[in-house]
Amino acid sequence: MTINELNERTLDLSYLYRLADGDEEFVRELVGVFLSETPQSLTELEIAYAEEDWTAAQRTMHSMRPSFEAIGFQTLADRSLLIENGLKSGLPPVLELGTWLTEAKDCVEIMRAKFPQA
Repeated sequence: MTINELNERTLDLSYLYRLADGDEEFVRELVGVFLSETPQSLTELEIAYAEEDWTAAQRTMHSMRPSFEAIGFQTLADRSLLIENGLKSGLPPVLELGTWLTEAKDCVEIMRAKFPQA
């Protein structure tokens, strides 16, 4: 199973629809915000990762986690908390962070495909 297939299988839009009270237009707005803000945050995280700036990486991970939770990627959000805690403790989980970045980018593409009008 590829990362894309795994992320697709773990996507749960139920919280997003509950948050929007079933309003499709509001769901599209929320997804639109996710799609417009997340790539920039991922770029910031990549820069912090490349520069081994673990404080900036932890701060960026912390700010992105709620977005992944709300949008429906709970497994990725849960893993981001573990990575964030590792960054905070001074023991950066470098390999896990690199993998997480790849998966997070994949999740953005999944949402672009599911919500092309967002």
